[in-house]
Amino acid sequence: MKKGLIVLMSILMTSFVCSCNFGVKLEADNQPSSETPGAGSPGTGTPQDGGAGAGGESQPLCTITGKALYANSNDSSSIKVCIDKNEGVFTQPVLNMAFPNDLRYAPKSSERSIVSYSNCAKDGSYSFSNLEPGTYSVYATSSDSTEKAVCQNIRVTSGQTLKIPDLKLTATGSLSGKIILDNSQNNNAGFVVFAAGTSFMAVTGSSGNFTISGVPANTSYEIIIMKGSFTYLWQTNVQAIPLTDTQIGEKSFSSIELLDNYGLKYPIKYELNGGDLPDGSPTMHMYGTVTRLLEPVREGYIFYGYHLREDCLDEPFTEIGNNYGVGQTLYVKWIACPQALELIDFTESGTFVLPETVSESYLEDLHYALKYIYLRNPEIKISLDFSRVTGITIRNEQHLNDCPNITGIVISPALFNTWNNSISNYSKLFSDNDSLKTVALYEGMQSVPDGAFSGCSKLTSLIIPESVTSIGNNAFYGCTGLTTITIPENVTSIGSSAFYFCTGLTNITVPESVTSIGDSAFSNCSDIESIIIPDSIHTIGNSWFNGCSNLSTITLPQTITSIGEFAFTGCSKLKSFSIPASVTTMGINAFWGCTGLESVIIGNGLETISARAFEGCTSLTDISIGSGVKKISYSAFNGCSSLESLAIPDSVNCIEWGVFYNCENLTSISMTGRWGFYTFETLNNGSIQLHTTPVDGFNASNTDPDDIADLYKQNWYYILVRN
Repeated sequence: MKKGLIVLMSILMTSFVCSCNFGVKLEADNQPSSETPGAGSPGTGTPQDGGAGAGGESQPLCTITGKALYANSNDSSSIKVCIDKNEGVFTQPVLNMAFPNDLRYAPKSSERSIVSYSNCAKDGSYSFSNLEPGTYSVYATSSDSTEKAVCQNIRVTSGQTLKIPDLKLTATGSLSGKIILDNSQNNNAGFVVFAAGTSFMAVTGSSGNFTISGVPANTSYEIIIMKGSFTYLWQTNVQAIPLTDTQIGEKSFSSIELLDNYGLKYPIKYELNGGDLPDGSPTMHMYGTVTRLLEPVREGYIFYGYHLREDCLDEPFTEIGNNYGVGQTLYVKWIACPQALELIDFTESGTFVLPETVSESYLEDLHYALKYIYLRNPEIKISLDFSRVTGITIRNEQHLNDCPNITGIVISPALFNTWNNSISNYSKLFSDNDSLKTVALYEGMQSVPDGAFSGCSKLTSLIIPESVTSIGNNAFYGCTGLTTITIPENVTSIGSSAFYFCTGLTNITVPESVTSIGDSAFSNCSDIESIIIPDSIHTIGNSWFNGCSNLSTITLPQTITSIGEFAFTGCSKLKSFSIPASVTTMGINAFWGCTGLESVIIGNGLETISARAFEGCTSLTDISIGSGVKKISYSAFNGCSSLESLAIPDSVNCIEWGVFYNCENLTSISMTGRWGFYTFETLNNGSIQLHTTPVDGFNASNTDPDDIADLYKQNWYYILVRN
């Protein structure tokens, strides 16, 4: 048994043809090759110990050739290659040809012996000739690489010339420079210079010179200098060139810097663009802290902040933290601001009254002045009073919505007329300003423009004057701070999404004067608890109350004729709902997900209960279907898990697939007449075509309601049609 295991191990190990140590992998290829190196070529080695075979008989000798290459350099002449002969199947360390006197790598077995070694040619080629037939290993190593490569168990037969796979190493390089302290030439010892994240480092001598050796080439490093508690990030993206000593320059320090520094410090580089720094401006920034920058000066201009982009299109700032690193430059932006200069002098919060005439350039200067005040002191809040303005011109792209210090606005007729007459251009003048808290609209104003205050999430106080007759689309979209709003009696139209996502509103009264309300007008007003719809409204639009999760009370007038798609989706606090007899149409998903809805009365005017109309109404237990309903569309009551019984009126002649799917507690369906279960197909135009012959049927007049419920559950995927 033991002998058999030894034989098996011998077979397995000798079948391991070629491998690579030290992170380099080679594929074996010891098939005969016709490629033979020329005599006397570079990289040719000769055996150290003869060429006779067993018994002294002369055998044709063999040759092994190949290449040992640097993966990142075209000159491989510093690579040394050695070859040894394996008499057995053991693999042991051999002589390190980079350091031939290092006995740690000497052979440890008499069954293995060094045969020869050779330097590679520039292209990495080498050749070992006059070899006896047998098994060999070839090793590549270099003092210019931290790696070693090996191809093992190379078998050559009598007279064979064999080319083996390439052995590959990664060439290293070195990084050299100089550190100077207090301009001294011989007092610069003790600085540790290293490549961050590695073990490659050097310590300066008295001259300040250093060389970091054995650095893997073509990899970017950050160079850090340390001495005691002093730490300094010197350079980034430094690369060592293969087989080369790369000079990375000199760096000078003062003793004061070393004493003051207990962290990583960067020099601050300014590009003042014609300005001057005041005395005491910081010149160094310590990582992990905040450095407040002083305001530069330039005659005839106002300072518009520091920027990291040379074109100054990024957001301005006046202090730096971890956003600033070594090698970056602080660029200064200046604004020529001859107008609105009186605003710049504000040292505390207050109201700024604009002049009678406001030009494009004045509005632009106003914008910059407001931003300047905020940069100087974010605590100063400004209200803008346009009441004196009689003439104003606004360019398309102009806006004040990114000035976080505007907290109030007084609108004038001139501003409104310009604003309202070119809605598409000016609707964002104040929108998306998340600091605006109060707005005073003037009496005589006839409409609130589209998107006028959308996104003004801090807006809490707003009085709409009685003169207003229309509220535009998205006018107050996302005004989450509004808790109450009064719609004047003269308003006739409310635009689409006018109060969308006004999550702070708790109730809304729509006056009798309103005849038109756009889609999603009150969608996602999640705190609304009640709403009154006047008789002047005839249509509940799409998604009007979608997501109004606290809406518990709503009364529809008898004038309503249609309910739109998703009209009450997600109104989870609604307990009961009565659809007036005046309603003749209902959109899909009208009450989808109203999980608190317990009872529904469907008036006699509705002809079709729409698809998914009450899907997911998990508390629904009582449904009264009006006598005018002719069709119940697919999934209308899908997931109404509390529903136990239902009466289908005689007017219904079609119940589509999945109407009562997932109604697991529905045990009784009361209906009359003969019915058939039909298969169907959906046509390209979206219409349904029934197949002519039912797959099953029943006479509801003679069938117990409990059995009808069972029949439906078994055939829910068919369309049920009255015959």
